[in-house]
Amino acid sequence: MRTIRWIILWLAAVASSAWLGCRAPQAGQPQPQTRLMELLKDRDTKTVDLVKVGKALASEYGRAVAEKTVRESWGKLTNDKPTMLAGDVMWLVNQSPRIRDIAWLLHYQDEWLK
Repeated sequence: MRTIRWIILWLAAVASSAWLGCRAPQAGQPQPQTRLMELLKDRDTKTVDLVKVGKALASEYGRAVAEKTVRESWGKLTNDKPTMLAGDVMWLVNQSPRIRDIAWLLHYQDEWLK
């Protein structure tokens, strides 16, 4: 008899939590930095314009978050080198393609943040 009461109590708790909107945590949107790297990785296998990469990031997360994400990615990839190096072609020649892509996004923000 007690087990039936416990089962009823448990069912009531589950039902009330569903009514109140309590849900198990679900996978949400990926972090902006992760999404940026995914978009740039797609660029390795497909012909994707960097303007489209920047616009996609800005449309998903907003302009301010997209700009901040690009700056943070620059800092992580270059060990916090000054952002003015993003326009230095001679320095960029010896860098990885990912750093060159981030440099382009940094240097030409006005193009993709329109």
